[in-house]
Amino acid sequence: MDKATKPAKRSLSKRVSLMDDALNENSENEEQQKKESSKAEHFLTRVENTALANVHLNYKNKRVLTQFIRFIPDNIAIEANEKHNSNGMASIQAFVLSEIKALPVNNIIREFRKSDDNTELDGGEGQEQNDLTDMRQYSRHDDLYDADKEGIFIGKGVCFHNITTNDNSFLGYIDEFVSSVNRNGASLLPNKDVIEKPQVIRVGGQRYRLVFGHQRYCYLVCAYGLSHIYSFNQAVSSEGQDSKIYLENNTKTDETALEHLLSCYHTIREAGLTDAEDIKNLLVIKDAQWFRIKPFMEDPKLLQIVKDQAITATQKVIVESLSEVKRAILTLGHEMTPAMVYEAYAKKLDSNISEVKKTKSRQNTSKAAKTMRVIFPKSRVGVEKLLFGDVREWSKLDITNYDFSKEKDLKRYISDIMEEAQSSK
Repeated sequence: MDKATKPAKRSLSKRVSLMDDALNENSENEEQQKKESSKAEHFLTRVENTALANVHLNYKNKRVLTQFIRFIPDNIAIEANEKHNSNGMASIQAFVLSEIKALPVNNIIREFRKSDDNTELDGGEGQEQNDLTDMRQYSRHDDLYDADKEGIFIGKGVCFHNITTNDNSFLGYIDEFVSSVNRNGASLLPNKDVIEKPQVIRVGGQRYRLVFGHQRYCYLVCAYGLSHIYSFNQAVSSEGQDSKIYLENNTKTDETALEHLLSCYHTIREAGLTDAEDIKNLLVIKDAQWFRIKPFMEDPKLLQIVKDQAITATQKVIVESLSEVKRAILTLGHEMTPAMVYEAYAKKLDSNISEVKKTKSRQNTSKAAKTMRVIFPKSRVGVEKLLFGDVREWSKLDITNYDFSKEKDLKRYISDIMEEAQSSK
């Protein structure tokens, strides 16, 4: 080879530097591969057969009613159906409630109570105990009902609630959940399965905790009872539970605005993200939606106020109430302290919710005003004319005297035709 074309020799320091760069690049690639592998592992599952009784509800679940559920032991549920079914649902409920001391308190509430005492939570050998500090980051709902005397009771062939509340909207939400469990639980018989299996994680021994599919799990208990052996999808990794729950619930239409905001908040917290673009990509939302929910993601105290004042409010009411409060404080020239915002926001939510209720009441009244009460003829001939005859053949009324595009004239015509039929012989 000609001297002019020989490659220049690299110095020892340069070669060492290149080797370091190559090693660092390989190390970075390996680290990236590990991250990607770990991320993929979050979604890996295997089939796990276990009794429904071995599976507990998850405190990370954002559905408020999850913490209201109390499961009825099979022996009590079966006796309730066999001995009291003939007397109706009220008799079944009365029997179950007479055994209330034998009905376990919601397992999430039990875990929170244990955390109050700093005692161990669900878990066992080979399973690290739940982080009490982490658990306290999640909403607790035993302030909404008497967890020892009330609940949504679910067992084999049985689902009802005895919750008492002055919030009719929230009561309707509970009623709809109970109706859904009864309806879907009955549809699973005989020997049918839910469309998508609930996912669980092992927490020690033969104990498991749901990741998602809490409502479907309730359908299964209602259909088959707690002793039923079921094939769950078991997650290989316990990581990323909040993001899994968010992805699962984000496809549902029955999630309340508060529950959706809670899910967004904990998904962001779990991922440890602070950059707005990263957060929007994670939640799959656009700029406008992000700016609407941003204050609640930065200050979870606002979510607690929503729970206390307007638990079933729409996102429109929740977001606009906060915007109105902040505008008012700025207009008045006051310093926008957190304490002032909290107090004003609670009052504004209460006021706006009351106004929504009044508006709905007026709408219902308006709808009722568009109906009219009619009195059918007492004579058989008159009734037969109205129901089976052609009004154009027997009526002497001149329809040109009525403008049927006007509600007033339409009501007058119906009244007149009823009166004419009444005089028929």
